[in-house]
Amino acid sequence: HRPEHSMIFALWDAEEVGLVGARAFVGKPPVPLASIVANVNLDMVARGDKGELYAAGASPYPQMRPVLESLVPDAAVTLRLGHDSGGGQNDWTNQSDQGAFNAAKIPFVYFGVEDHPDYHQPTDDPEKVNGKFYYGAARTIAAFVVRLDRAALVWPARN
Repeated sequence: HRPEHSMIFALWDAEEVGLVGARAFVGKPPVPLASIVANVNLDMVARGDKGELYAAGASPYPQMRPVLESLVPDAAVTLRLGHDSGGGQNDWTNQSDQGAFNAAKIPFVYFGVEDHPDYHQPTDDPEKVNGKFYYGAARTIAAFVVRLDRAALVWPARN
C-alpha cells in the first residue's frame, strides 16, 4: 500500500547523552521542517513484560488522539495512551529522540514500554526480548503509521 506521504526512516545515535543525533537531524534536515508531518519514534518496544505498549504524544498534539484511539481496539498488543503530560520522569515527551522534534513543534508519537528490571543494565540481553510481544508491537505501530498517513491528509499545513 503506497503511502500518501513520503517517509524518512532514520536511526540516530547518542540519545542518552542529549538527543545528539535527533537534534542534528532537526538542525540540518534533508527536507524542510515544515514538510515533516510527524515523527514516530520507536524506543524500547521489545520488552513488553506487562504486555503493554505505550503511545505518548496525544496530550501535546491532540490531532494524534483520534488516530491512536481508533487503533486501541484493533491493536495486536495492549495499547495505552499516556506518559506525555505533567512533567517529571513519567512524562516521556522529551526523554527520547522525539524531544528534538517536539522542540521544533513537530507532532510526534513515541512508542515504548515502561522500565523493566534490566533497563540500562548489562543484563538487558537479547534473549529477554518477548518475541510475541515484539511482533505485536511492530504490527500495531505499522497500523498506526498507515492510519496517521491517512489522517494527516486533512491536517492544516504547518509553518
